[in-house]
Amino acid sequence: MDAVFGRAQFRNEIVWRKYGGHKNTAKRKFTTETDTIFFYTKSDSFAFNGVFRPLSEATIKSEYKHVDENGRRYAIPRGRQFRRGIVKKVYLDEHPGVAIGNLWAERGLTMQGHDDERTGYPTQKPLALLKRIIAASSNPGDTIFDPFAGCATTLIAAQAEGREWVGIDLSPKAVDLVKERVRDLTAVPIRIHDRVDIPMRTDNGAELTVAEQRAHKALLFDIQDQRCNGCNVVFPRPQDFHLDHIVARARGGTSHKENFQLLCGHCNSRKGAMSQEAFMAMIAQEDRSFDWL
Repeated sequence: MDAVFGRAQFRNEIVWRKYGGHKNTAKRKFTTETDTIFFYTKSDSFAFNGVFRPLSEATIKSEYKHVDENGRRYAIPRGRQFRRGIVKKVYLDEHPGVAIGNLWAERGLTMQGHDDERTGYPTQKPLALLKRIIAASSNPGDTIFDPFAGCATTLIAAQAEGREWVGIDLSPKAVDLVKERVRDLTAVPIRIHDRVDIPMRTDNGAELTVAEQRAHKALLFDIQDQRCNGCNVVFPRPQDFHLDHIVARARGGTSHKENFQLLCGHCNSRKGAMSQEAFMAMIAQEDRSFDWL
């Protein structure tokens, strides 16, 4: 993220409590209840809308205990009661609430296994979480871009918040999920423009030559810390790896450097022309199966 946006553009590290229940499996480590969200901007000019939660009933009762002649409740700030001889009043109906910080632990932002919004997608995020992010970082009419659209939660949240949106995903199934979830969002039909073919590059970058691919393989060997990008096993030599097209040539993938990864021979033969998403899902399923052995 520092490389993409610039180190100076880092704004916040947000700790999100993604699990709302309790786990009793802390046998060798603390159970994982949170995830991390990094907030970056592309420049110093960006949209940010603070997020607030309502004041508690106890605060309203104890602080906003005064009522003026129009029936409006107000508080008198401690230590600053008078300003130029006039009593300072803070009206309840003008107070935005309590500002939300970088700890997001409200139960409404979690997702349980039985929630109706679940689609079965393994990395699905709660709709309320994406609504908060979109409301805070954009304004109505802006365009939200999700390059990993998955089960379309970001796109659904963008539509609900009055934003335009564009989504991309490796899986053609994502298009069906978008259409299915958007269909029930509003009474007015939403026209979706979609395509399932892989767009060709429009930049001037040429595909890597055979010699350049060999050099890129050595670079990936260091970037991946000598690990297979599938099974995550360490291999001592670059020769132990195959230079794999993330999007297979049979699926329209190109030989640009961004479309390469290193896989061991076993993973490479198993992946074949399979999409990266399906390949990783297969490995994750096998890992879960081994946990039970």
